[in-house]
Amino acid sequence: TPLAAYGVSRVAALAIGAIPGCIGGIPSLTTSLGLGLFYASRREQFERNVELLLAATKNNEHDHTPGFEETFLENEIEDKVRERNSEWGYRLRTVLGYAYFTCFMVLWDAEILDSTLTKKVEEK
Repeated sequence: TPLAAYGVSRVAALAIGAIPGCIGGIPSLTTSLGLGLFYASRREQFERNVELLLAATKNNEHDHTPGFEETFLENEIEDKVRERNSEWGYRLRTVLGYAYFTCFMVLWDAEILDSTLTKKVEEK
């Protein structure tokens, strides 16, 4: 979980800081970068789930029966998310954002989720 990852990063920062001759600030910067990598990988799962939620909402509009089309749609969404996340600029922005500007990234995620859930509630 993200909370456990944060706890592990604090212990790792303490261990790195215990190395004799370690420059001040290096432990926190190093573990923040590690957290950025971890949270960026979690964001990919988050984006895929949001895309699937939006697709399910759109399919419910048409009173669509489940079957082969849903499996195809899931694969299409997964490919779309993977393609977007493979761009180095997007990946770099996400990793550095979560590493050093976590509060803004969480705000961004909350706004995405809020707009998705708002659309779902309005359609019911």
